[in-house]
Amino acid sequence: MVKLTDLSRYLGLSKTQVSRALNGYPDVSAETRRRVEAAAHELGYRPNALARKLRTGRSGIVGLVLSEGSEQEESSILVEILLGLAVAFRRRDMLVVLNVMPVDRPLSEAYARLSQEGRLDGFVVLNPGIEAEGIGYLMEAGVPFVTHGRHADEAEYPYVDIDNRDAGRMMGAHLATLGHRDIAVIDGPAGLHFARERTLGVRLALGEHRIEPRAGRIAHGLLTETFGAMTTRRMMADPASRPTAIVAGNFVVAAGVVRALGDLGLSIPGDVSVVAHDDDLALYPATRFSPALTGSRSPFPAAYDLLADHLDRAIRGADAASLRSVMTPTFTDGGSTAAPRGS
Repeated sequence: MVKLTDLSRYLGLSKTQVSRALNGYPDVSAETRRRVEAAAHELGYRPNALARKLRTGRSGIVGLVLSEGSEQEESSILVEILLGLAVAFRRRDMLVVLNVMPVDRPLSEAYARLSQEGRLDGFVVLNPGIEAEGIGYLMEAGVPFVTHGRHADEAEYPYVDIDNRDAGRMMGAHLATLGHRDIAVIDGPAGLHFARERTLGVRLALGEHRIEPRAGRIAHGLLTETFGAMTTRRMMADPASRPTAIVAGNFVVAAGVVRALGDLGLSIPGDVSVVAHDDDLALYPATRFSPALTGSRSPFPAAYDLLADHLDRAIRGADAASLRSVMTPTFTDGGSTAAPRGS
């Protein structure tokens, strides 16, 4: 393993000069800093974690705490998210570690143990809507953290979110403008902020066209293919009262919707129009669907660097009010929507 002494000898500089260059001290010239950083990269030098901890009080390690027992699709997506976060934090010379808790144990237990032991500098929280106890502990204990999403509009902690109400409004308005009047919504758990906001956005858009969703047309549950497929089959069971369009909470749910419609012999968009929110997940790429899906889009990978930036700044003592970001979704017009038959 390359040590600071090796780097010093290679560059012909003192250990103090090399150390100060790597740690961004202002008395080091830009040219010297560039030389030192380039040599560190070339030789594969990594600072000693214990030495950094003693010098800065930081371990350079942040945590992600999750409950075990997720659905297969959720587990695969969590791996993708963890890898994305790992890359974003690595750019800041920080590591991400995963701690998985049994389903019958509160996540706050892991937060308390890991933070009190001083092993971690802070945490990324992926499900703020279902981690009230854990977030309460982190806030009360003053442990730095950032969430992906939030539990309410006026969340008082650092977060990175998207404008889910606007995403729902885009999709609802598109379908209503095409002439659809019987529109179904299949989205995440009703108690979670993102699902409430997205459904509200759809409702507001439909309200502008004087459309009220029929009873049983709004369904909430886990964002899985299974939920999307089962709900679609239920809503399409009676040929005489089928919705003409479906809003899917994300591409995972949309995959189930599309599969169920195909099993029922219904075409997209001839028989049913489908719109969905695209998180740009590698496991569910846009190219997976034919025709291409219409809908809102906010790439999940775009949040990784923001999450890393906000947590890094929170650890350094930045005010939480300056660490709240809401990304604006865009709209993609694919081939999965058309005016309803007979319109």
